[in-house]
Amino acid sequence: MALLGYDSLDALRASLTARLDRERPGLEPSKEFGPVIGRLLLDESRENERPIGALRLSLALVYLAAAVADMAAGGLAGSAFVLGAAVVWCAASLTLFLALRRGWYRIWLRRVAPAADALAIVLGAVLVSGGVVATDVLRGTLVANASLLCALLIFSGALRMTRVSTRISTALAVVAFLTTAILVRLAVFPTFVIFAGLLASSALAARFTEAIRRVIATEVGRLTMEREVDRANARVAEAKVASTAREEVLRIVAHDLRNPLGTVLMSADLLSETFLSDAQRATQAAVVKRTGARMNRLIQDLLNVARMDTGGLSVEVKPVAPAVLIANAVELMQPLCDEKSIRLVSALPADELPEVSADVERIGQVFSNLVGNAIKFTPSGGTVTVGAVLADGRVWFSVTDTGAGIPPEQLEKVFGPFWQARKADSRGIGLGLTIAKGIVEAHQGTIGVDSEVGVGTRFWFSMSR
Repeated sequence: MALLGYDSLDALRASLTARLDRERPGLEPSKEFGPVIGRLLLDESRENERPIGALRLSLALVYLAAAVADMAAGGLAGSAFVLGAAVVWCAASLTLFLALRRGWYRIWLRRVAPAADALAIVLGAVLVSGGVVATDVLRGTLVANASLLCALLIFSGALRMTRVSTRISTALAVVAFLTTAILVRLAVFPTFVIFAGLLASSALAARFTEAIRRVIATEVGRLTMEREVDRANARVAEAKVASTAREEVLRIVAHDLRNPLGTVLMSADLLSETFLSDAQRATQAAVVKRTGARMNRLIQDLLNVARMDTGGLSVEVKPVAPAVLIANAVELMQPLCDEKSIRLVSALPADELPEVSADVERIGQVFSNLVGNAIKFTPSGGTVTVGAVLADGRVWFSVTDTGAGIPPEQLEKVFGPFWQARKADSRGIGLGLTIAKGIVEAHQGTIGVDSEVGVGTRFWFSMSR
């Protein structure tokens, strides 16, 4: 594994995970194993071509140095040709190595490089021997050298990570060795022994390639299986959340609709009595009307949340002045403030704010929820301020109260469905802020909250021009 640049199975797994995340985030194990594994093997082939190039360059330098030393010592006839060939091989090896270091790589290199290496082995043998056998020492040297180079050639094919490369390298190595054996007139028995050794090396190289392919396939399978398990767990979690939400809705329907429905039925029974005066009948009719309005508001809130979950909450925007939106909110919520003796004020800058693109009715609903919450949690004598400022090219609206504030651990939950600051509070079902958030986001805006316990709370949201 160290030959591939990995120190352990964990390192291989980490590398595969990173590559799969980059290339195929939605990997399906049954359909995409082959292409992904092929791509990973190609990447490994490209990475391994550099150390092969470094080994080739090292050998070329060794043979160049040997040729220089032999020529200086007045060795074999034709040493000049050997030296020239060594210089050419060294220059070609250096050029290829530098190109690989700079990121250059072509698929055809997996076939051309082994062919060039085999040709270098044969030409080297031809030049050194001069076509005749000079001595037994020369014969032994050439055979040992050719055998070693052919074995390295076979394993270079294995490092290119494809069956074809291994077979091509094996065939070229065998041809190069047999050519050398013929040149030096090697006897049949040693030729057969070395030939068998090369075939054994080829078998080992092929097994090496297959082993790496199986390891990669196994790890890809393991990773995809883990992803499928994670996806299944996520689906289970989503189903659990949906089940919890459904139970919450059923609880709301059972509790928050049953009580007002009981009030309506009771008032209806009273209206059927003949002893009621006109004033009493009018009172009961008003009770029915208010209760019906409350039930309708609850149902509408549930429908709005359902639309937001399915992306169906639509807005019809038009240019409108921020002062108009604030004035509408103040006018609508003023009676509630008067009932609790709370000051409701608007705060606008001296300079006129630019118009914003807004659905007046929907933004009115946002203000109704935000100001309603502020009134609900502000004690008598307190103040609720509705304001707007221009910043960063957007208009930022705010609703600030002087209430008790929201604890820090609850700030992240305020826009969640069915959240309530006080669990025992029966004045709502906790959908107002969720709906406000959905409406603001439908306007491509941002909503948030700042609060300090004992000081007050400030909700804010932005609108674009």
